[in-house]
Amino acid sequence: MQDPTKLRVWHLAHELSADVVRLLPSARCRAVPALRLQTIRAASSVPANIAAGCGTRTPREFGQHLEAALAALLELQSRLIEARGQSVLPDRDHEFLIGKLTSVRRMLISFIAAVGRVPDPGPTPVAVVREAEATLSPQA
Repeated sequence: MQDPTKLRVWHLAHELSADVVRLLPSARCRAVPALRLQTIRAASSVPANIAAGCGTRTPREFGQHLEAALAALLELQSRLIEARGQSVLPDRDHEFLIGKLTSVRRMLISFIAAVGRVPDPGPTPVAVVREAEATLSPQA
């Protein structure tokens, strides 16, 4: 387990999330309030998934959370394109957010690759003992 606040990718994802909230004010999104909420949810899901991954025990589990963060980034990209198309996100703000999103995506992809190179230690000793006990105990 590790502290997500010590990860640069988490900080960049958190900044991106805050920028999405700031650049999509509810007053500008009155015609499409659901789009604003969905965009904010996708943006906040990125650092949240990275943080959740930091609480896992194996590199494989951590990688799964990082992949969920990457999927949320792709959803966010789609929502930002939709927001620009609905004229609730000016081109300048869209380009700024897409630039940040691209930086986070590149860093996240590199991080996923690095985590994927860490060998999975397999089941914990406690799990191995419990499995062995279950096979040796008499059936009721």
